[in-house]
Amino acid sequence: MKNSFRGYYQPSEDEFGVLWKDAVFVLDASVLLGLYRLRQKARDELLAVLRALGARLWVPYHAGLGYQVNRLSVIADQKEK
Repeated sequence: MKNSFRGYYQPSEDEFGVLWKDAVFVLDASVLLGLYRLRQKARDELLAVLRALGARLWVPYHAGLGYQVNRLSVIADQKEK
């Protein structure tokens, strides 16, 4: 049963090691739009992590679409602040 519901169990240190080494990181629109909301230092750090992930980073089509649809309004909101 544990194999069917892995999300309910803490991975071991070895399993975490494999995940950090091999996992694909999937971004949604909120992560991408959040870049506009972060302070410069935090944004630079997050972008550095995303660049380091390289080919292990994936943005689904729908997440990219959500980013495009909302990008200008998020930028405008941040300019108002």
